[in-house]
Amino acid sequence: MVGAMVAAARIAKNLTQKQLGELVRLDEETIASIEQGRRTLMPNVAELMDQLKFPPRVGQRAFTLLGRGSA
Repeated sequence: MVGAMVAAARIAKNLTQKQLGELVRLDEETIASIEQGRRTLMPNVAELMDQLKFPPRVGQRAFTLLGRGSA
């Protein structure tokens, strides 16, 4: 579910996985792994997504879904 939120937000911003990775300082493979649920969303990435104005605080919402409180 978290990965799907990240993917939907990325697509809504018309970005490739590589472009999103460049914005949040991760490589394309890591973005793909997060979207596919193989890696968790790190707090700093959630915060960067919110700072970059991704659809309504997707980073914060995704991080909260992981049961870790606020980013």
